[in-house]
Amino acid sequence: MICALSPASINYEETLSTLRYADRAKKIQNKAVINESEHDKVVRLLKEKNDDLKKKIEALTKKVGDGVSLNDDDEKAFKELKAQYEETKKLCDSMSKTFNERLEEAKKSNKELGIEKVDIEKPHLIVLNEDPQLSHKLKYSLKELPVYVGRKHGNPSPKIKLSGIGIKQNHAIFLQGDNPNEIILKPNESDAIKYIYINGKKLKSQDGQALKNKDRIIFGTNTIMIYMEKSDGKDIYDIDWECAQTEFQQEMEKQKKIEEEENEKKKKEEYESLKQSLELKYNKDKKEIETKMNLQLKEYQEKINEMKTQSEEKKKMEKERQEVENELKKKIEKLEIERAQKKLKVQEKYKSSEVVIGEVESTHLNEKFEKKLINIYKKIYKFKSIIEDLNRQVKIDLYLSKNLIDHYNNPNAPLNVFIRVENYEEGNVYYWTPDTFHDRYDSLKELYNKYIEESFDISKIPNEEDPLYDTPNKSLLGYAFYKLEPLSFLMNNCTSIPIIAVNGDLQGTIVIDVVPTDREGNLFKDIPKDPNELIGQSLNFYVHIKECNDLPENFCKCLQVEYTSFIDNNNYKTKVYNEQGDKRSFPIDEKFQHEMNYMTEEDISYLRNDKICFKIYAFEILQKKERGPLPTKENILRNHLEVRFNDESGNEDDNENPLKKFYSSQIEGDKNKDCNIF
Repeated sequence: MICALSPASINYEETLSTLRYADRAKKIQNKAVINESEHDKVVRLLKEKNDDLKKKIEALTKKVGDGVSLNDDDEKAFKELKAQYEETKKLCDSMSKTFNERLEEAKKSNKELGIEKVDIEKPHLIVLNEDPQLSHKLKYSLKELPVYVGRKHGNPSPKIKLSGIGIKQNHAIFLQGDNPNEIILKPNESDAIKYIYINGKKLKSQDGQALKNKDRIIFGTNTIMIYMEKSDGKDIYDIDWECAQTEFQQEMEKQKKIEEEENEKKKKEEYESLKQSLELKYNKDKKEIETKMNLQLKEYQEKINEMKTQSEEKKKMEKERQEVENELKKKIEKLEIERAQKKLKVQEKYKSSEVVIGEVESTHLNEKFEKKLINIYKKIYKFKSIIEDLNRQVKIDLYLSKNLIDHYNNPNAPLNVFIRVENYEEGNVYYWTPDTFHDRYDSLKELYNKYIEESFDISKIPNEEDPLYDTPNKSLLGYAFYKLEPLSFLMNNCTSIPIIAVNGDLQGTIVIDVVPTDREGNLFKDIPKDPNELIGQSLNFYVHIKECNDLPENFCKCLQVEYTSFIDNNNYKTKVYNEQGDKRSFPIDEKFQHEMNYMTEEDISYLRNDKICFKIYAFEILQKKERGPLPTKENILRNHLEVRFNDESGNEDDNENPLKKFYSSQIEGDKNKDCNIF
């Protein structure tokens, strides 16, 4: 390096900077490295490691040749070194092969598997793949029928070998129809019909269905093929994997809407039944009130007759008789008015119930709510497929409910979404939130992949690690609403109230009585003309929970009733009842005392217009079933290896499929080339 320096003082800084740079450049050193690719480097390292192992084996062999006996540790080390040497030698030989050698081996493997060139002028199947570069590459001929579809070890051996969720051992068969050019697809096992779809629609009959040109066939949950009578090699690209999947999802959504409409129709019928039962109860209460009125009228008439018989106070008695008659007429008129008001309130209640149903229907039309349900339903469908493949005795389904207390205060309150899990292996029922369900779905899928890929016994996992197990808790059987209006007139009203579940179903009845008493605990004989007469007074009463009747047979354990007091907002609970009086009834007979020290106008208004909400809890019990036999790991692993790049889990796990990574490393990026190894 030549550096230009200046003796002038004005260039002092530039000269000093140049000298510093020259001093740094003087210290630069270059080191030569071997220019080799990553593949060559791995091969070189393997050869070096193999040479080291070979030297160690030769040293131990020479030690044995000199007559020195080996102890157990040396003999074990010798065997391990020899096995390691053989393994690294095979790996080194495999990686040293050229691309042409590997290509020839792949072609030879395809011939052994029966993959041959397909005549596209004859009927054939074209396999679609989520990866556009792999789609339309694999074809199956339907020239020689019948053609069987199934797993590798099917009987008879299938020509089209598949694996994945929903694929049965003997899945389907292509047969010759009545006409020469007609081909029929039918299930080869009775259970396989649930996992065969043509143009997005589930196969309806075990007799099969005749195929038409360009029909989209789905086997299992993710294997999609196109049936072609003949093609020119270009007319198939207008149908891709995404188009077939979209068609499949749309048909699933249509089927789901039909099921929802049937459920809504069933709920409306149950609502009409409940409406009729309430009308019958209203008529019964009306008759009871009329009977009481007649009894009171009879008592007053008897008093009037007694007064007539007393001659000494005839005038006074006559006056009193008129007063009593006037009061009686006023009471009768007032009771008639109250009875009419009650009837109007019941009619308004029915109208408000119809409004609530209309608002629930409008909620179903909300776009975000529908998307949320569709996403959950997709995962439930895959969740069910994994459970069925593992032969687990677990049933899972979507469960929509509403909090009746919230709907009583706000008819526009949204529906609650739960996932109902019926675990017949444990005999319990769980309700999962969507977040809990997503976590359990990911855990089950991870265990399923781990069972396929590793030495892992999925049948011996403990309960705390089993995604299908949960701690059993009490379920809310339903709500019962007791009207407080008789209490404002110092009257008790023992009544049987229907228990309404969160989904609107009728779950039996509960008998409740609210009894007003004086300070000594005695019942009141006279009723006030106007409840406002009680303002400023105290009121004692007790809530008597008598019994529960006509309960579902599966709710037979740990029954408990609770309610919140409107006086102090405290919760009051009965004991837990494990034994019922008969098969579907629980005698309870518990009383809870309450006291209102000073009655206000607001308290009177609350008693006349509001209700007490009772909540009934119990354990929901199922009949236990034995878990089915678990498929062996070897069979599942072989089935996974046959379809190398078939992503069984969908888009979300595309980068996490270990089988796909393994084969990608073996082929080394040659999947983009137009050859039949894929």
